[in-house]
Amino acid sequence: MELAFAAKESGISVLELAVSFVQNIPYKQGHTHQMFPSEIMLRGYGDCSDKSLLLAALMDRFQVAYRLVSFPQQNHMGIAVDAKQQYGTYWLFEGNKYFYVETTNPWDIGDFPEDLKEGWMKKKDPVAMLLDCGM
Repeated sequence: MELAFAAKESGISVLELAVSFVQNIPYKQGHTHQMFPSEIMLRGYGDCSDKSLLLAALMDRFQVAYRLVSFPQQNHMGIAVDAKQQYGTYWLFEGNKYFYVETTNPWDIGDFPEDLKEGWMKKKDPVAMLLDCGM
């Protein structure tokens, strides 16, 4: 609940604060297993899937609808959130717009990194899998 209090005090949404928090955890790849959110907090770093799962755990806690987004051809993962905004990259799922969140670096909600977009669109049959997380 401290995150919710901090968001209220700073005048930004819990979603924006949670996204910023996760994005500012250092990105580091090369470990041999998927880390639990508590491991990320203890070690102070994570890769794209680690950080996406941490943000998903925070979204669960604050009851924000989300879907994990897997880009298997790029070996990359992000998250899409039901952010109620009107701009940016999104996927339509069950009538709701889920806006992309890049967890590896500070990006605005809905921004889709150009290098990821270019690599993804150059594939013969680009794949972005929206994973239903039971929300």
